[in-house]
Amino acid sequence: MANPKAGYLQTALTLAAMLSISPLYAADWTVVPSIGASEMYSDNIFLSPAPYQLSDFVTTITPGITVTGTGERLKASLNYSLQDINYLQYSSMDYITQQLNATGNATLVDQTLFLDAGASISQQPLYMAGPMGLGNTSANGNLENVTTTSISPYITHRFNTFATGMARYTHQTMDLSQAGPSNINGYGSAYGLGMFNSTSDTALATLNSGSDFNNLLWGLNLNNTRISYAGTTPMTLAQYSANLGYLITPRFKVIATGGYEDDSFAYIGQNPRSNFWNLGFDWSPSVRTNLEVAEGERFFGRTHTLKFTHYARMTSWNASYIQDVTTMMMQQTVPPSVTLDLMLQQQIPDPATRQQVVQSMLAALGPQGMLFAQNIMTNQILLVKSFNASAALTLPKDTFLLTIFNTKSAPLQQAVNFLPVAYGAYNYMNIDQYGGTLSWNKQLNPVLTANANINTTYFTFPGQVLEEKMRSFTAGLNRKLSPKLSGNLLVRHQTMDSTPANIGYSFSENAIIAGLMYLF
Repeated sequence: MANPKAGYLQTALTLAAMLSISPLYAADWTVVPSIGASEMYSDNIFLSPAPYQLSDFVTTITPGITVTGTGERLKASLNYSLQDINYLQYSSMDYITQQLNATGNATLVDQTLFLDAGASISQQPLYMAGPMGLGNTSANGNLENVTTTSISPYITHRFNTFATGMARYTHQTMDLSQAGPSNINGYGSAYGLGMFNSTSDTALATLNSGSDFNNLLWGLNLNNTRISYAGTTPMTLAQYSANLGYLITPRFKVIATGGYEDDSFAYIGQNPRSNFWNLGFDWSPSVRTNLEVAEGERFFGRTHTLKFTHYARMTSWNASYIQDVTTMMMQQTVPPSVTLDLMLQQQIPDPATRQQVVQSMLAALGPQGMLFAQNIMTNQILLVKSFNASAALTLPKDTFLLTIFNTKSAPLQQAVNFLPVAYGAYNYMNIDQYGGTLSWNKQLNPVLTANANINTTYFTFPGQVLEEKMRSFTAGLNRKLSPKLSGNLLVRHQTMDSTPANIGYSFSENAIIAGLMYLF
């Protein structure tokens, strides 16, 4: 089993490096400690299949702290909470887990040397063929802590009006450890996690044309990433390319890219060392609308790229489609709180009001906040084809958010180490995920909000008979009881159905949760 203390130590060291430079720069700092408490009743606390459901009360104590720093040379933010989860009847299952999202950006030398750093702790499902539910208080044996750290110094230089250059080095780590009790329902989240611990080192360099070239655009690019999983031979993903574009109008440009891909891993299928090309356009008909479309070819076949954004007074629209060669570490998604904040930024410009809406939604969706596809725990190189779209509508007292996704992943190499259980084999297969979430948040009065969320997600495994469907519904109320004290009440219903039943996993759960949060 991976050592959780090692992951937390790595996180602490990264945060120390990120914040140690803060005394050198003037910044406005805000520190807000908090303490939360909640009580949950679940009629299926272990998310067990019928007829093995067991009910219980769960008490969770959540101390936390939020730190923000803003200055001319430094921006930093940290959101941390510790969850002490206690079961009334099954106290042997009690456990402690953590949530963290921290980022920092510092200017070390004006217009020349910069530093980015970050760290995160979250809980994610391990087995794609195992129980997956909302939140992390159900002791289902299929959750692990994912701890990531990142530190990235980079330099920029302007060659007068000829060109602008950038060189960046990024070191990342990822460690997995057991989250909660293992070996529940026959699923053990502690088995074989060490094989997923990994590090990556990326060198990135770019040189782009300056104003000397007027409407002619050119660039040179180098991107080399070395990935090491525990007990395996290091792998390399590398691209060297040049691009040429032309600004036809101030709002419309065409871009052509060509280069060589020099990936090094034990591949199956097409050789990952080959030339590649890409041709597309970038159109911004207004400051609120942007469309990027490209067509190309890489070693795995034709590629298609789409990125669309449009913002109006009450609505925002986003859509993207991308095909890429990636790894589990590179797939680690932006935390749901950040994703929701970005989606609602245009419609709710006030940060405090926006944060209230985001927290209301996350209280229902849980820490994982499955807005898009589930990350796959595997030590393979993957080909991922992903479509994501979202639409938000903001009215004076109502906010609606719709997200849909369709993600297909296919391994490009045989796994060296496998999860040592039969149902773990599905993590190493072709996996298709598709579904969506509809969220509604309503301001009933200045101190009371209501929210509701509906989610449906499908998992299929091409070439296999197994199909899974997850559905959930939540509804809740959040009330501000005083300037520093708030309370919430949430009800939820969630199901997971698999066919055939003797291969997959199925369960149904109903729960009610009441909580208080105090900000010091």
